[in-house]
Amino acid sequence: MFVTIDQAKGKEPPMTGHTKIADPLPGRGGAIQLVRYFPTRDGWASEIIEGKYLSATRSTIKIRGDDQTVELDREKWAVCMADPSWEAAPAPVCAAIRTFAVDDPEVRDIRPVGSGGKQQAGTRECSQCGAEVTVTQRLNRGVPTSAWLYEEHTVPEPGAAAEEATSDVA
Repeated sequence: MFVTIDQAKGKEPPMTGHTKIADPLPGRGGAIQLVRYFPTRDGWASEIIEGKYLSATRSTIKIRGDDQTVELDREKWAVCMADPSWEAAPAPVCAAIRTFAVDDPEVRDIRPVGSGGKQQAGTRECSQCGAEVTVTQRLNRGVPTSAWLYEEHTVPEPGAAAEEATSDVA
C-alpha cells in the first residue's frame, strides 16, 4: 500500500489556516503527496499518501498508487508542500540539431547504417552540452547530402565525463 504514517506528534494540528483553494495540483499523471492530520491521545499525528494525480473536484482528489486508485476527501486531505525529493526530476535534454557543414572534422568513427547505404553515423562531442553523441547523415550513392544530425540526448551530469575518463585509466 502507498500510505505511510508519520509518528511525529504535536499538540496542534499543522493545518491551521490552510486554504483548500491554494492547493497546487500537478498535471494529470504528475507526482503528488497528500497529508492528513488526526488527533491521538498524545497530540496530533499525520498520514501521507504518495501517488500520481488523476483528477479533482471541489470536494475530492483522485490519485493512483501501487496499482490502486483512491478518492480522498479534500476536507481531510491537503496537498503536501514538502520537498518532493521522493521523485527524481527528469534529466535535462539537449534538443536535436544539425551541424552547419556536410563535412565536419569533429565527427569520428564514421560507419554505414540503415538499408541500402542511404545513411551513415559517427560520434561527436555535442557543442551544446559536451556529451558524446551519435550523429547521422543522409547519403545519395555514397555522397553526403545533408549536414550531420544530433539526436535528442540526455545532458550528462557535471563531472561525469571526467569520472569516465578516470575509470578507463584504472
